[in-house]
Amino acid sequence: MAGSGNTPPLPPSDPSLSPAPSVPSTVAEADPAGDQRPANQRRRAVALGLGLVVVLFVALTPWPLDAKLRLVGAACCAQAPTRTLSFGGQAMPLDARDAGLYLTLLLALAAAVVVGRGRSAHWPPRPLLALLGGLFVAMVVDGINSTLQTRGLHGLYPTTNPIRVITGAGAGLALAVLGLPLVNRVVWRVPEDEAVLEDYTELAGFVVAAIVAAAVLLASRAWLYYPLSLLSTLGVLVGWGLVNAVVVTVATRREQRAATGGDAALLLLAGVVLTLCEVAVVDVVRHATT
Repeated sequence: MAGSGNTPPLPPSDPSLSPAPSVPSTVAEADPAGDQRPANQRRRAVALGLGLVVVLFVALTPWPLDAKLRLVGAACCAQAPTRTLSFGGQAMPLDARDAGLYLTLLLALAAAVVVGRGRSAHWPPRPLLALLGGLFVAMVVDGINSTLQTRGLHGLYPTTNPIRVITGAGAGLALAVLGLPLVNRVVWRVPEDEAVLEDYTELAGFVVAAIVAAAVLLASRAWLYYPLSLLSTLGVLVGWGLVNAVVVTVATRREQRAATGGDAALLLLAGVVLTLCEVAVVDVVRHATT
């Protein structure tokens, strides 16, 4: 009954249902931007140091500009006069095959970035893969044939500089399309789940770039000497820079950590600096042994 006084006792309270203690307002929240500042400062310091090495290389290597281009070219080819294109009487810093290869390699890598495939992590479908592999094999066969011909042995066919340029351009295209995904898998934290080339139409666009590169080289116009020499030499630095960027990434145990374009650019710069060091070493060894 209501007035009996036999009201049952209340159950004990559950501590888990009690409200959580409030956090004092004096505690500041973490600042994500502040956490990134030391890392950004280190990145800028590393970039500045690497840039300084590039400046020193440019300043301390022999002048004029043509001598610097030849210094880089001598590290990757023999620069034999009979196997080198001439523009107005000036021989290129790279021989015909390497000029076609590295110029096309640079153009194909640039095209991949422009069309949004710069982070692609997969090879093309098998039919395209076979075609690209055939382009590389064609350069190898022509290189062997050229070596036999140069040494006075019986070759398969007479090798000429136009053939060297064309087979080199094909190999440069193949190396760009097949090599870029390998680099991306090592460097990027989240590479793109696609191939640089997906079908024959996309392949045709890259082939056009290779044809243009070969045609411009074979035109041999005097006014094209420095533009083509600079671009093909840049192709050497970028191509080997990507290889050395992988070396730097693995050596520093930073695989699959690049999250931004700045991260990847810093690794490429490190690779280019390592390439310049290798060029300098090759030059010193060549002078010491000749």
